[in-house]
Amino acid sequence: HGGFLSQAPGLFRMEFRNPIYTVLRLGAPAASSSTAGRKSSGLQAASTWQPWLTDLRGIGAARGIARAAARFPKMYGSWEVAFAMQGVAESLAAEDAVVSLQRAELLMSKGQGEAAAEAADFAAKQAMKAVSAGGGGRA
Repeated sequence: HGGFLSQAPGLFRMEFRNPIYTVLRLGAPAASSSTAGRKSSGLQAASTWQPWLTDLRGIGAARGIARAAARFPKMYGSWEVAFAMQGVAESLAAEDAVVSLQRAELLMSKGQGEAAAEAADFAAKQAMKAVSAGGGGRA
């Protein structure tokens, strides 16, 4: 079972691995000579990411993919992919303060200040709820 690495050849490259963590670098899928030298449209399309995104599970994955969503447009320029990632994060952990805060950052980057403020307010309420429940935000 190769997991998400076997689903999208060339999408990720292993940079480092030890017993505690694995570092992957995002790379473009194999490109033809006509697309060499420019960003692959495959990375910019949510459909490229869907097979991998559907396999994500748990609060850690939700927080990680929400963080990736907030950074993706700045690094790779695709709002479509960013919002697809954020949608998956929210489906995994809709009430999580960290996921909501990443939505606020994503919306602010897109210039949607009012919606970003609403998302940040929601994140603050969720964080206070987790603290008062004694969970510290962990599920």
